Amino acid sequence: MNITYTNSISFEDYTKLRDSDGWPKICKEQAEAGLNGSRFLIAAKDGENTVGVARIVSDGGYIAYLADVLVLPEYQR
Repeated sequence: MNITYTNSISFEDYTKLRDSDGWPKICKEQAEAGLNGSRFLIAAKDGENTVGVARIVSDGGYIAYLADVLVLPEYQR
């Protein structure tokens, strides 16, 4: 296992992670607006396979929220 990190994620990979954790489905426009509006986003990849994502939304001042933490079940521990 060779985990690398990136600051972007595709709608398809984000949807796969949401589905794996049983989160409700959202439309592509909604997901992309949320991902693009994130203050910080990090995605974990094992090779070409995206295995996790976390993102933060913020007012740019002093408030920040951890909005998503999604990890494929086989990578959770």
